Amino acid sequence: MRRKNPFPGVDRPKNRHGKIHCRFRKTGFPSSNFYGVYAGPEFLKWYASCLAAKPAVPVSADIKIGTMNWLIQEYRTTPRWLGNKPATRKTQFLEQERFRARHGDKMIADLRPHHVERLMAEKHHEPAAANSILKLIKKLSRYAVKRGIIHADPTVSVERFPVNKDGFHTWTASEVQQYEAFHGVQSKAVLALRLFLYTGGSRADVVKMGWQTVRDNRIRYRRKKTQIDVDLPIKAPLREVLTNADTDCPLFITHNKGRPYTVESFGNWFKQQCKAAGLHHCASHGIRKHSASFMAERDTTESQMAAYLGHTNNNEAQTYFKKARRSKLGDGAMKAFDLDNPTSGLSKNESKVLKLKDN
Repeated sequence: MRRKNPFPGVDRPKNRHGKIHCRFRKTGFPSSNFYGVYAGPEFLKWYASCLAAKPAVPVSADIKIGTMNWLIQEYRTTPRWLGNKPATRKTQFLEQERFRARHGDKMIADLRPHHVERLMAEKHHEPAAANSILKLIKKLSRYAVKRGIIHADPTVSVERFPVNKDGFHTWTASEVQQYEAFHGVQSKAVLALRLFLYTGGSRADVVKMGWQTVRDNRIRYRRKKTQIDVDLPIKAPLREVLTNADTDCPLFITHNKGRPYTVESFGNWFKQQCKAAGLHHCASHGIRKHSASFMAERDTTESQMAAYLGHTNNNEAQTYFKKARRSKLGDGAMKAFDLDNPTSGLSKNESKVLKLKDN
């Protein structure tokens, strides 16, 4: 007789690449993956969070075929959706739920390009948000074409809103100094800043760092986004603030009562510290960009920068190197002004030619 599954919705655990892999799949709930000890404490927390993640709009098995509600439900069974990382799937899930709340009963076959443009126009003051709506509808439309629900993708002719190509603002050296001067070296705010600066970690990485990641005067962690191991020496500025960290607490950054931050709450807290220091335009992601730009300007190799950033390849590092090289090429071009003065009307060479003619 087959034993009853003690965790309904969870597939039987599989060993993949030396890791125990479990998958949660249940109608009306977002799918999720777990790597770790089956039925252990972390597994139980994960399973409880899966059961608690009910969609905002109820999903029914008998919803009308061809509606946005139905299409989104079907899309969530695809390999593309299930293959996303949990953090990515969570973000997309919330976007889908907001879209379903307003347009879930509408038919995908009735969607036209001007409808998409109208939805984007509602977010014209937030170009990135407008483009996210386009991206969401594009994914659903392409899936509908693939399923034969519609014959053409209505988003093909729709243009994206122009956005800042550089993305998040890159911190400057003066902004780092302003932040530290306001909060003080003894503060948790500066500890967080220097963890960003001297580890290359993101919010999801820094919030998990603690004494368990330190050994032999080095800090070692695995980047959550890329799953790449990062191994860096602890530089003096970071060592200075780590001496202020509580040795009885496993994590460097916690709430006042020692409770760990979530990635979102930590990001919100750090943004508040930036605003308090008068840096309303600064965010945690821009610190990684500041460090990468600093390295590129000092002839760090692309492989070295990729190791610091925890990237799987050198493509991202090349972006910073191109900017640094443009700056150096500009410096070289400006040396021409050391030889001649263009405001005088005549260059030194032209003056010499005129003198020879006069003689």
